[in-house]
Amino acid sequence: MNKNYGAISAPLDRLVIPRILSLGAGVQSSTLAMMMKSGDIPKADLVIFADTGAEPSAVYRWLDWLVGHMDMPYMQVKSRGGLTASIEQTCRGEAKRTSSPPLFTGNGGKLFRQCTWDFKVSPIRKAVKKRYKKCIMIRGISFEERQRAKPSDVKWITHEHPLVDMRMTRDDCKRWMVAHGYLIPPRSACVYCPYRCNTEWQKMRDLSPKDWEEACRMDDVMRDNMPGVKQRAYVHRSCIPLREAPIESHQMDMFDGWADCEGLCGV
Repeated sequence: MNKNYGAISAPLDRLVIPRILSLGAGVQSSTLAMMMKSGDIPKADLVIFADTGAEPSAVYRWLDWLVGHMDMPYMQVKSRGGLTASIEQTCRGEAKRTSSPPLFTGNGGKLFRQCTWDFKVSPIRKAVKKRYKKCIMIRGISFEERQRAKPSDVKWITHEHPLVDMRMTRDDCKRWMVAHGYLIPPRSACVYCPYRCNTEWQKMRDLSPKDWEEACRMDDVMRDNMPGVKQRAYVHRSCIPLREAPIESHQMDMFDGWADCEGLCGV
């Protein structure tokens, strides 16, 4: 399902390579969008958001506001009805494979993460390739995460990382948003994404009970039903069901989960 807002121009034979903002609806990419609106950096020809269908409710509320204020053409894409639907179908035996989140499996094991590629990167690339022969993909990776600012692996896409070029960190982005009168965007990540510390799980449980219930539900759904996975799978790194996990402990708050992230979901 695609949602289009604004006129999407730039035919295939245009001489100027179009600039596409890959919007994660988190702090960094949202800051880029508003910096484009303010004229701090050149505007994108298109802003595109890949909806997994599993973002926290706060992210969807923020996205609605952002789309209405950033003053650029916008497209929203969703692959296969979303990640949650895909996982549920596979766990019911209605599909042979699913795009697994990086669930924990005990003894330090973790499933290979396929969800980012299948529900973030690939849908955006497919949508953009239908419209342009080449493009510049602008990504919201900040300076402290510059090791993730990798060149594109395909010839028709060139990556740009303005925050890295401007040496702006995630905290700098927050300060920029506040200084310009905007709210600080929520972090974008599926509600059952294992890349969360205990503080984040606590905030979800206490402040977003619907998101918490959905995270617990999907944790239960995936436990014994992921195809090809012999061990039990868990959303929480303690390998205890999320409803019972020791999220009050702060010993896991400095976990290294983001070291495995390519910086393509939560920006």
